[in-house]
Amino acid sequence: MIQHIRFMFISFVLFGFIYFLLRLFSSSDYILKTALFVLAIHIVDFFINIVWTSLPSQIIPDVTDKAVFITGCDTGFGNKLARQLDRKGITVYAGCLFSEGEGASQLRKDCSKNVHIVQIDVTKHDQVSAAVKYVINSLNGKTLHALVNNAGIFSAAEGEFIEMEELKRVLEVNTIGVARVTQSFLPLLRKSKGRLVFTASIASFINLPGNAAYAMSKHAVLAYATTIRRELMRWSVSVHTIEPLTYDTEMKNKPIVLSRLDSGFTHAPEETREQYGGDEYVKGYTALCDIFDRLYFKRIEDVTDCMMDAIIAKYPKSRYHPGVAGRIHFWLTRYTFQEINDMFIYLFIHFILGNIHDYKKSDQVPGEFRMRENTKLGKPERQYP
Repeated sequence: MIQHIRFMFISFVLFGFIYFLLRLFSSSDYILKTALFVLAIHIVDFFINIVWTSLPSQIIPDVTDKAVFITGCDTGFGNKLARQLDRKGITVYAGCLFSEGEGASQLRKDCSKNVHIVQIDVTKHDQVSAAVKYVINSLNGKTLHALVNNAGIFSAAEGEFIEMEELKRVLEVNTIGVARVTQSFLPLLRKSKGRLVFTASIASFINLPGNAAYAMSKHAVLAYATTIRRELMRWSVSVHTIEPLTYDTEMKNKPIVLSRLDSGFTHAPEETREQYGGDEYVKGYTALCDIFDRLYFKRIEDVTDCMMDAIIAKYPKSRYHPGVAGRIHFWLTRYTFQEINDMFIYLFIHFILGNIHDYKKSDQVPGEFRMRENTKLGKPERQYP
C-alpha cells in the first residue's frame, strides 16, 4: 500500500510540474490547453516507465529469514533465479517437473543446502499439495515470503487449426496450473503478508500470428494477477507480474515448437491447409523460427533481476518489463492505435516470408498491400494503389 501511495504522489507532483512548464509557453486557446494536458500525461507516463523503473531499489531487511518457492526451475528463468536467491542467503524451494533430471541435479551440485529441490507438476493437484506440506514441515521458523509462478510451456499453431488437446495442454500448465499453485500457497503467504510473482510475457500485450494458444494463456495470467492484486490488498499480500520479451530459454526449443505446429497443421482440413499454402506454410514458419532464433535476447539476467526486485525490494513494482527494449515496447504498444499494431505485425511477418511462401494471392493479403511478381528480379514486391 505504501508503494502505491508513494507512486501516486510522485506522479501527481511530476504531472503538475510538467503541465505548469507547458502552460508557460502556450496561449489561452482551449484546444491547445487540452492538448498540453494530454501531452503532460504522456510525458509523465514515459518517465515512470523508462526512468523511474530503472532506479535502484532498497532491499527489505532480514532476507535470510525468508523462503521463496519457485515453479519451473528445471531450466531457464526459474533455474537462474534459484541461484541468485541462494547467493543472497535466502531459502529456496526450487520446484522442478523432473526432480531427478539434469537441471535439478545441477542445482543440487552448484547451490548451498538452502536450496530444496521439490517435485511439482502444476497440473497435478496431489503434487502441488505435497509441495505445500513439504514447505510447511521444513520452514523451521522461517516464513514463506514469496511464491514465483514461473512454470510454463510454449506451443505454435494458428488459431484456426490448433488442436483442442494442445490448446488444453497449454492452458492447463500456463493458466490453470498457475491458479492451482497460487490457491494452495495463499494461506502461507497471507500469514507472512508475502508476495506473489507471476511470469507473464510480451504475449500479454503483443500477439504474433501462430502464437494463439500461448498468447491466450499469458493474457489470462495477466488478468488473473491483476484481479487478485486488488483482492489481496486487504491482507497486504502484494502481486507482481514479469512481462519479458522473447529470451533464449529451453521453452523456445525449435524442434518441439515445429513438431507441435506440424501436428496441428497436418490434422487441419485439406481445404484449410490449401488456404495456408500447403507444405510451403510449414517451410515459411520454419524460416521464421530461424530468424527469431537470432533475435532472441540472450541476457536472461534482465528477467531474473526483475524477479529479484519483485521479491526483495522494499518498494516493488506491480508490473515489470525487463530491459530498456521491453519498457519501450510496452510504452509504444500502449499508446499506438490497435490498427497500426495489427498492420505493422502483418507487414513484418509477410515481409520475412515473402520470398518463401506464395503470399501474392489476393485472398491472402489486403488489397492495398497485394504482391505482384517482379519479372526482372524474380522477387515479389509491394504494389500500392
